[in-house]
Amino acid sequence: MKIQPALPTSHPSPVARKPVEPAPLGQPVADMVACSQLATAGLLYRAGGAEAQSWMAKRPPLQDVPLVQMDRPYMMVPGWTTRPEKFEALVSRLTEGGRNGGQAYYVRDGQFFADGAMTQPLKTVPSDARVFVQVFHHTLQPPSETAPQLEHSIAAIQKATGSEKVDVEGYSMGGLATRVFLDQGGQGVGKVMLLGVPNRGSRFSELSQRVIQRDIGWAMRLANLTVADLPAMEWLAAGANPHLADLNSRWEKQVERTESLKIVGSAELPTPSSGGIPLRKGDGMVETRSLTMPGVEVEILRGRPTLQHGALPSDSDVYRERAEFFGWAPEV
Repeated sequence: MKIQPALPTSHPSPVARKPVEPAPLGQPVADMVACSQLATAGLLYRAGGAEAQSWMAKRPPLQDVPLVQMDRPYMMVPGWTTRPEKFEALVSRLTEGGRNGGQAYYVRDGQFFADGAMTQPLKTVPSDARVFVQVFHHTLQPPSETAPQLEHSIAAIQKATGSEKVDVEGYSMGGLATRVFLDQGGQGVGKVMLLGVPNRGSRFSELSQRVIQRDIGWAMRLANLTVADLPAMEWLAAGANPHLADLNSRWEKQVERTESLKIVGSAELPTPSSGGIPLRKGDGMVETRSLTMPGVEVEILRGRPTLQHGALPSDSDVYRERAEFFGWAPEV
């Protein structure tokens, strides 16, 4: 359910747990319900992930999609616990045969690297480079801390390539970081795709927030959670979430700061729901109705195991949505 970060970066500072308001049924009953739902969500998510991995083992990802030529830089923005290798299949396909600069460039604090582990710094980046991956200081940082890092990355890509605009794909919590950056000005952003982004929050995160705040050790261990995850869970939680309420109140302004914005997600798997029904359709982590926001195109995909949240970046239909939206020209 959660991939431990493996980047050589510093860990977030310890976070104090905030008190949870008493529940109508009493804290013990509310805790039991939260833990039960979290355990069920975890089992379902792991099952969906295993099915996706089995599918991709038999069908190498993205080998059934066209090779493309990209006119301007494109940057992937990772989500909670997302390591650079999450985008490996996409990077390989976009740069196959020397296309689009021939390799991906990983960017952190305005510095470029040839590898996602940040061990091979680069002094220069060729002007024909097109494929970039954002690497945050730490994979657990919430959008309020990651959004400012995007400003440095986009400015560096503009300078290196000479491009006025950079297209951006925000994946999962990375989509919220992208939206916070847009909310703060969004200089240099062209088109934006939000992939599997809980724009209205995630029930999984709401449950995780509670067990961390209540210090329910066995549930935290089961979901592989620590106190360091709490700031991200507070940003991602469904229900009473002041972060998302504030961000969503300026949604139209965020859209106006892009050339175009599109939302892509899944309705393939049973997903924890913040409504009266425990499970609804989604990608196993983000329910479909949490994706949607007013006034923009929303594409909901169905039909394959790779439409599970963790596998979305490597799904072929997601790739086709990217190619069409960003205007990547397919090679004949």
